[in-house]
Amino acid sequence: MLFNILPVLFILLLFTSIEVSLEIKWNTNPDLVENSNLVLFMGERVDLVCLVNDVSPNSYFWWEMNGENVKKHEKPIPAEEKGYWMSLFNIPIVTPEMDEMTVVCHYCLSVVNGGYESCNMFYQEVVLHVITEESMNSRGEEVSKRAKSKIEELKAKFAELKNIFAMNSELMTNGDISTNLTPDIGSTRIAPTDSQDTTTDQPATKHILPTNQPATKHTLPT
Repeated sequence: MLFNILPVLFILLLFTSIEVSLEIKWNTNPDLVENSNLVLFMGERVDLVCLVNDVSPNSYFWWEMNGENVKKHEKPIPAEEKGYWMSLFNIPIVTPEMDEMTVVCHYCLSVVNGGYESCNMFYQEVVLHVITEESMNSRGEEVSKRAKSKIEELKAKFAELKNIFAMNSELMTNGDISTNLTPDIGSTRIAPTDSQDTTTDQPATKHILPTNQPATKHTLPT
C-alpha cells in the first residue's frame, strides 16, 4: 500500500516545488485609494504602472480595460524601485464613459521545469472613478475623501498660478521690466539702436585749400 502512495506523493511534491511566490502591485499613486480604486477627474491624463518582483526570459505583461485587451504581450522593463520590473499603461484623456470601468494588469511568469515551460498567471486590478460634483458624495468614504482633497490641491495650484500672473502684470505696469535695456560687454558700452551719436556715426570733415587762388603775400611796413 505504501509503495502505491509514493508515486502520488512524489508528483504532489514536484508541483508544490514549482509554485512561485511573486508580488504584483501598483506603483505609488496618491489617487489610488484602498489599493483598488483610482480617483479621477474628466480631462486628466493617467499613467498606470504595474510592478512585479520576479522576471524570466519569456515573461510578459498584458492589459485589459473593461474586459477588452488594450495592450498585449509587453516585456517587463526595470523599474525605478530596486528589485522590481514594470509595465506602463497610459490613458491619454479621462472621459465620463470610463466611470467605474475596471483596468487589469496581467502578468505571465514563465517557468521551465523538466524541459517544459509553463506560465504562472498573476493580476492586479483597479476601478476607475470619474468624479463629478453630483457623484462626489456617493462613492464611498475613502473615494469621496480623496476627491475633496484633490479639489483643494487643484484650487491651491490655481491660486498660486494666479498670484504669479498678477505679480508679473504689476512689474510690467510699473515699468520694472524694460524692453530697451543697454547691455554692457566688458568695458564697451553698446548704445541702443535709436540713439544718435554724431561723434562716431558722422564721417570726419576734411578741409582742403583751393589750388586756383594766388597765395597772399604779406609785407611788413618799413
